[in-house]
Amino acid sequence: MAEMAQNKNQVKQTPKKKWSGAKVAVTVALCLLVALGGFAVYFFSSDLPAQTFTAATVGEHKLTAAQYSYYFSSAYNDFMVENQDNLSAYGLDTTKTLAEQKISDGMTWEDYFKNKAMTNIVSTYATYDEAVKNGITLSQEDEASIDAYLASIEENAKSNNARLSSYLYAQFGKGVTLDVIRGEVEKQRLSRKFQQQLTESYTFTEEQMLDEYNENKDSLDMITYYAFYIPIDNAGDPTQSAEEEKQKAQEMCAAVTDAASFAALARQYAPEGEKEKYADDTATRKVEYLESLSVSSAESWLKDAARLPGDKTVLDGLDGFYVVYYENRERPETKTVNVRQILITPESTVSEETGMTAEQKEEVERKAQEILAQYQSGEQTEAAFAALAAQYSADTSTAANGGLYENIYQYQQSKNLDSWCFDASRKAGDTGIVLSDTGAHILYFVADGEPMWRLQVRTSLTAVKIAAYQEELYEKYPYAENSFGMGYFVSI
Repeated sequence: MAEMAQNKNQVKQTPKKKWSGAKVAVTVALCLLVALGGFAVYFFSSDLPAQTFTAATVGEHKLTAAQYSYYFSSAYNDFMVENQDNLSAYGLDTTKTLAEQKISDGMTWEDYFKNKAMTNIVSTYATYDEAVKNGITLSQEDEASIDAYLASIEENAKSNNARLSSYLYAQFGKGVTLDVIRGEVEKQRLSRKFQQQLTESYTFTEEQMLDEYNENKDSLDMITYYAFYIPIDNAGDPTQSAEEEKQKAQEMCAAVTDAASFAALARQYAPEGEKEKYADDTATRKVEYLESLSVSSAESWLKDAARLPGDKTVLDGLDGFYVVYYENRERPETKTVNVRQILITPESTVSEETGMTAEQKEEVERKAQEILAQYQSGEQTEAAFAALAAQYSADTSTAANGGLYENIYQYQQSKNLDSWCFDASRKAGDTGIVLSDTGAHILYFVADGEPMWRLQVRTSLTAVKIAAYQEELYEKYPYAENSFGMGYFVSI
């Protein structure tokens, strides 16, 4: 019995068989593969590839797909803001992808915005490096403006009841975060500061300015003239109608003695249903650049060096006749102004045909009043207004720059904005709210700009110098795309 018990204990104490080193290694490897596989699935289904892999290079800089997306989306958003009322004229359909819409045989809208993105990337990074080399830094106002801009993005996401990541994806592209935006906005801000410094460093003598003007008078001069169109009635005999309408035009032309008589005769010769159109004496008055006349058939006659104030004529149109009265040609001394703007748009879409509804007008005006009150309760400086523009403005093309518009000329904007900007009593520091068809504009008057002709001449001379500088600089910054990294860029 004792022996049996002893044997039984010996059986219980028999040691277990150990795993071989190879078996352990295989098991560990399998576990690692499962873990790595899970990580790979997570990694490649997330935004991390877009934030990690190089999609493009410019000079020695490497950009991820997320950084590239920022520039692509910015180019797209800027275009949409600037042309929101004319998209159909450009043939851009927002219900379709950019890649399936062609501008020409060899270019899609996606190609167009990719080219824009490439140009902006090269320009930004090349001049950013120059800014750093020249010791240019961001000021406290710059930092505050950027902070306010980023805060406005977060606020917009909240107001749209969207997660921040989802909102950023919709507005800026896959993988774009606030940190990505901050990094690129800081580079853009430094780039602009360098370019502004470069532009201001170019000076031109009065002789150079006048020489440039005299060489380009036909493209710089403005013409003031009056034009009235008498169409041919194609419903009957076109030949007979043409003779009758030409006779009317000649009769009207013969009766014209000055601008006032031209306006009165336009009302007299206008069809019954259109007389109201010419109730204002300025309805037929045109103040235009010689190179972009709305009555193209009058170009040769108006440009004639022998033309004198008071000259008049009848000219053939496409399907009728123009009566034209010449008032003057002059160097454009047109006043320009510099203003800052905070654009407030309604949350719902504004109709292209009818503009804002009464409810939308009330909504944007209320918001604008609140923001203006916020400005008025603070320091009331240009920098303070710029920070609010960065935070609240719906105008993405200028928000990051504090809403600044420089050298605005009359008739460039809507009538309401023109009336405010070019009010004779307007002075630096003035603020106000103006409604347009698209929203409410909170305005800050900075200062008068240059007379138009000097602005155009200086711009032309400066452009030549900058083009030469950029050509030399950009050669040092070749641009290339990495097909693997670009695979994580998601177009619109």
